[in-house]
Amino acid sequence: MTKVLLIDEFVLPKTGQHRLTKPKVLFPFSSQHHATYLKNNFKLVISELARNVTRYNLDNSALENMSQYYENANPLSEYIGSSNKIEFNNDVDRVNFIRFIDSYLFNRDNQMKIIHTYLYNFIGESEAGQIVIRNIAEFINSIFIGEDEELQNIFKNKETDDLLTKIIVEEIESLVSGKKKDTKAKYANVLPDFVKLFKEDLKFLVKHKDFFVANFEAFMNYYVFMYFCQTVLQFEKLSKASGDVQPIYFALDWEAVTKKRAVASYLHGYKFIKEHAPNLFIHEFVLRFLSHNFFNEHAEQELEVYSYSKLLAEVESHGEQYTKQFIIDLQQAIQTYSDWAGLGKVDTSSQHIDELLSQLLKLVESKVSKDVMARYATALDSLAFETFLKQRGSLGYLLNIQHSFLMLMTAVIVKDERMPFKDLLKEFEKRGIAFDRHSIEEIVTLFDNHNILDKKSDSGDAQYVKPIL
Repeated sequence: MTKVLLIDEFVLPKTGQHRLTKPKVLFPFSSQHHATYLKNNFKLVISELARNVTRYNLDNSALENMSQYYENANPLSEYIGSSNKIEFNNDVDRVNFIRFIDSYLFNRDNQMKIIHTYLYNFIGESEAGQIVIRNIAEFINSIFIGEDEELQNIFKNKETDDLLTKIIVEEIESLVSGKKKDTKAKYANVLPDFVKLFKEDLKFLVKHKDFFVANFEAFMNYYVFMYFCQTVLQFEKLSKASGDVQPIYFALDWEAVTKKRAVASYLHGYKFIKEHAPNLFIHEFVLRFLSHNFFNEHAEQELEVYSYSKLLAEVESHGEQYTKQFIIDLQQAIQTYSDWAGLGKVDTSSQHIDELLSQLLKLVESKVSKDVMARYATALDSLAFETFLKQRGSLGYLLNIQHSFLMLMTAVIVKDERMPFKDLLKEFEKRGIAFDRHSIEEIVTLFDNHNILDKKSDSGDAQYVKPIL
């Protein structure tokens, strides 16, 4: 009988560290670097993502030698204003132009205002957390953007609708000094249906330029955060996971929340995710460990990594004999790991796949530092900080939706044709968001006030949500 798990090919590091080189990676988190740098820094993630897509190398040395036309001017504003392509009657006019560009392109905190998504390529790097930010950006590019030219053009397209933006784009483009080497995707997509939904929503959003530019960061931030939340929920179910998105309860930013609400419960809100997020490290190791299998036997590059449920589905699709062999191989894999970890002989007599998977996970957990596991979990909190998490007194941090994000997601879900309100709620759930009856009542009132709810009767089935865009 053909082996399902290619145990002879398991190459475990001699150092005793839980690092595998051949399989694809599941997460961009680092066991050595804290992800707290992600807090309030998602704009830098998108900037790094842009350069990941365009492969731009920037030469900012020209900005270091700018003559100060006026005190505290941003170097980029001076660089644009110093262009030989723009003629001024005198230096006073040039200074006034630089002042205007400064106020047009930068806020009071000297952060760039994104008036065109091509400008993401030119936002500066975060020196302290650059490794963390770069890893997240590479992950987003690999999983969410990939080879989709329509999505790549978000950062590559230089077309503009007005002369001022055209001048800005043309001037800063000269800061590009070359292109980085193209790197192959190294991340495994374990939620393909969720990513497909993301692409559909984003491609609709791109069609509405001003709304898109204003909401792009929040949109991206949510989908990346929810992807990680869903992997926690899926992996904790092992082979029993359906692969479908499991909706999690959110509260509306402006409503009061009590401990009896679903959003505050352990199983239906963020508490379960937060408690089990540290397990992402051991799940990643085990799934990559098990990627040395019959289905990857002829892989020329990185080994593809499947979720537990997909791996089992692949095994079962080949017949009962393969399932039996998989159990035998899994038993041997557990002992192989135990020997490598110095844990000696272990009982592997169980004939149940999930019991064996749980045994392997517990063995790995016993050999991994709690601090290392915690750093994986920190990334989720940091990604959602002050955007999708809100401190609710003694209830702690709960999942939260602000008014602007509710309207954003309603717009991309409803798209061009009115939609029954009940269908809208189902579509929110497909994207990972559930509302209890209290929140639903608030949403109905809000939509009514915004005049986007078309009431044909008092029946819920007769309520339609109008397109926003």
